[in-house]
Amino acid sequence: MAKRKAAARSGDTEWVAIIDSDGLYQGKEQVANATSRFIVPADCDLKPGQYRLSDCKTKFVPVRHTLAVKPDMAIADALQSLADAAGISLPASTAKWIAAIRKKGA
Repeated sequence: MAKRKAAARSGDTEWVAIIDSDGLYQGKEQVANATSRFIVPADCDLKPGQYRLSDCKTKFVPVRHTLAVKPDMAIADALQSLADAAGISLPASTAKWIAAIRKKGA
């Protein structure tokens, strides 16, 4: 807190995070008045869009991306497509695994 006041009085500038409406870090900018802004080091190397402000608003955390397709379902579809294209039958154990994956909707 004292650092912010001293910087504002002396005319120094500070680096602050640019945070979008979703809480994602979008870069940094240098400002004279950093009051109520999240101060970052001048050499902050976070990649824009890859980090968000934590729930407690004290640090940045990596953004977790979720896959649109579940890996087991993608593998099952690929195996079935390859077998169909080659005109071959899959081994019984593979066919059972594919059926189980599709049944549970993995």
